[in-house]
Amino acid sequence: MSWLQRSGHLSPRPWMGIVLEPILVPLYRALKRTYQLEKDDVTKLHAQLALQEIDSIVQDFLCPEPNFSKRIFVLDRPS
Repeated sequence: MSWLQRSGHLSPRPWMGIVLEPILVPLYRALKRTYQLEKDDVTKLHAQLALQEIDSIVQDFLCPEPNFSKRIFVLDRPS
């Protein structure tokens, strides 16, 4: 888990797609272009780390870990 996810600023939440949708694709493209064209190694590293953060967050949002547990009640639900 990245520090952005731990801090709660970019954690996968239902509203994340609505909030980030307008800027996510242009941001991703700009970071990718920066990584490909920039000659400065530090700038390339920052762009690469940002791309990895976005990839990780989107992957967690789109493919959450499945929950295979099931609660079985005999007659009454416990309160």
